Amino acid sequence: MFVLDDVAACGQRAARLCLALRTGLAICIALFCLLASSPAAFSQSATLTISPATYTSAGVTMTYSIRITPGSVNIRSINATSSNIKGVPITCDAIPPSGFVIPFNCRGSYVTTATDNTTGQFGDNIRFTGTRTGGNFDFTTNYATATKQGGGGTSTTVSSSPNPALPGETVLIRARVSSLGCDAGQAPVAPSRSPSVRSRRPSG
Repeated sequence: MFVLDDVAACGQRAARLCLALRTGLAICIALFCLLASSPAAFSQSATLTISPATYTSAGVTMTYSIRITPGSVNIRSINATSSNIKGVPITCDAIPPSGFVIPFNCRGSYVTTATDNTTGQFGDNIRFTGTRTGGNFDFTTNYATATKQGGGGTSTTVSSSPNPALPGETVLIRARVSSLGCDAGQAPVAPSRSPSVRSRRPSG
């Protein structure tokens, strides 16, 4: 009887252990599936580079290069798109029937405009959507910029006081040079001091 009781108790402990293992395995599988379906687990990235990094004038062709890393997902399709700010058409490497699990590239080109020449810089980013194994994806690249060599244009204003001036009166002249770029009206400002001149009396 003692032996039988020990065998029965051992069998019960073994059954409980098996149940615990099955429960633990089920929990692990559920957690894995949850993580696999979470966008944060995909580790996708899309990096935009604009080259060259600088331009000299309007009419310069700039190249958009995008490197997409699928992460732990299999990208099956990616929608044709254009950039968010400049509207640059973007094309990507052809996706094979099996999908992409390795990094691949997209590209586009942009020609600088008179506005870019005046402001002295421009920037852009791109949103990508498509399908992956098990669902959809939606992500946006970094914001990339390019700048004009020498900066953007300037605006110069000159004022005098009093205006009009009487003969022989001292006149204060001020000149202000302002940026037309992204910090329009803030910098540079020159000169730091205002010269004064004395108006001449008419001769005779």
